[in-house]
Amino acid sequence: MMRRTIFIGLLAFSLSPWAHGAVFQRNLDALEKIDRETPRVEEKVPPMATIYQGISARLSSADMSALDKADLDDFWRAAKILAFYTSDPAYVRDMRKAFDELARRMIVETRDREDMQASYVSARMFGDAQQFARLPANQGVLKEPPILRSRALETDKLTLLQINHDGLVAVQHRAAISHGVHVLVVSSPACHFSRNAAAAIASDP
Repeated sequence: MMRRTIFIGLLAFSLSPWAHGAVFQRNLDALEKIDRETPRVEEKVPPMATIYQGISARLSSADMSALDKADLDDFWRAAKILAFYTSDPAYVRDMRKAFDELARRMIVETRDREDMQASYVSARMFGDAQQFARLPANQGVLKEPPILRSRALETDKLTLLQINHDGLVAVQHRAAISHGVHVLVVSSPACHFSRNAAAAIASDP
């Protein structure tokens, strides 16, 4: 009788991660399908956010360590996609939860560190980005982002961040766009296309 009880307990334990992973994978597949097939950001974000809630609702920081690697990767990717399109600090904080667990398992790559810091900067979480860059594992790998110096500006007006030449301070200004034709480049530090374009422009001004 004791052997049968132990066997049933082991069977239940082995099936639980499989069922959990199947749900994660289905949700991530659906989220990425919307991302691929819906060109307009304002149309793709609401349904992706709804799907993401189905993923995050199954998690808490307490059980993050219980996820297998596939589920942890799925959660990291889902949070990163929503953070990229929305710059919402909530998604960036979820990214950090996944990142910390990946780091605890020693399976993070340099690109993961760069994506984490870029998401902090995109969400204007400069203090978090600086603290992240100063972690011992990130020193020599990441450059500290500039310190934000905010001015008393009207929040409903268009503003921009101007980074000084040494790259240490970013100052918020009101965007002075006059009449006429202007070219505005919308980019993200989390996008490798944006980073490649910035490097190309800097090398050939």
